[in-house]
Amino acid sequence: MKKRIEFIILACILIFSLSGCGSVTQPNMYKDPWSIKKEDDGWYYYVRENEEGYKYSVVLGLVNDTENIAQLVIPEKLGGYVVKRIGEFYCPIISAPYKKYGINAAMIENIIINHDIDTLVDCGIKDFSGNLIINAKINSFHCVNRYGETFLDINSVQINTNAMDFTYTSTYDGRYILSKYRKEYDLCLTENHYEIVFDANGGTQNTYYSIVKKDTLCLEPQSPIKQGFEFIGWYKEQQCINRWEFASEIVTSDVTLYAKWNKV
Repeated sequence: MKKRIEFIILACILIFSLSGCGSVTQPNMYKDPWSIKKEDDGWYYYVRENEEGYKYSVVLGLVNDTENIAQLVIPEKLGGYVVKRIGEFYCPIISAPYKKYGINAAMIENIIINHDIDTLVDCGIKDFSGNLIINAKINSFHCVNRYGETFLDINSVQINTNAMDFTYTSTYDGRYILSKYRKEYDLCLTENHYEIVFDANGGTQNTYYSIVKKDTLCLEPQSPIKQGFEFIGWYKEQQCINRWEFASEIVTSDVTLYAKWNKV
């Protein structure tokens, strides 16, 4: 009986100490960081600090979610800190539903990223069906879990290959993956997308690469530059015979397009 009482007392002390009662209050590891959500220039965001003490902003979404937007450029700074992450999810306890935050609007044609960011999370653009234009480096596409359950159904991804190194693969089930570090964790697109390679044909500026949904239009990238030459347009053959018409020509297969030049 005595041993049983001692065991109960020890158990109570252990529970008491783990709960933080009677001692210095421990930080709440499950505190919702968006309880301090901030607003700046039409964006919701919050400021995160990493282990080294570096502070940066995380895009949570737009304040006005009823807009129709043609060109949405991700801001370089919010609240005085550089934006390094797009989209966020939070789970207070393992068994609870996730709270997800991402770019929200009635309709967005293009989302444009012009500065280097660390992470693009799936919920950041999960409900987006337009064109993602990447003119900078993204260190990690954290857009699919280890079971491959999250795939994005967007029209196209256009990448400035001078700014960002990546690989492109087709999975066994016909879906597509843009990869930089971890193929099974990165930005994944649904099936029926094709790749468009833009060959600058001696041009010295940016080169581009696109993955475009089947039977849709392809975005025209920024024109390349070649010293002493005038850029004429993008053509279907290296001999530059048939011009690609971006306003009307739909993508039905993988395509390589070539820049045509006239000497000036």
